[in-house]
Amino acid sequence: MSFATPEMVISGKPLLVLLVSDRTPTSLDDFVAAEDFTVEMQGSAYQVTGCGRLVDDEVSFHEKDVENSGKDVRVWRVVRHDDGTFLANHDASF
Repeated sequence: MSFATPEMVISGKPLLVLLVSDRTPTSLDDFVAAEDFTVEMQGSAYQVTGCGRLVDDEVSFHEKDVENSGKDVRVWRVVRHDDGTFLANHDASF
């Protein structure tokens, strides 16, 4: 069985996180407790649904395709920027 990934995401490009579970993020722990976060991508909001875990000073967030039994889609790295904002980056690691 095949399925289409959600929207195409360019790997290696940090995107500004707008919301975590419909709230403004205040710490990396927010991403671990959340089921989703929203990034700004090409002028639009893109929602990432899945689960995260804290690894050192970043969160590894596994995006899931909720339309197809929760299949893995991609892994995001979330970091806190020096200015206090949060950036998410899809990192294609092979």
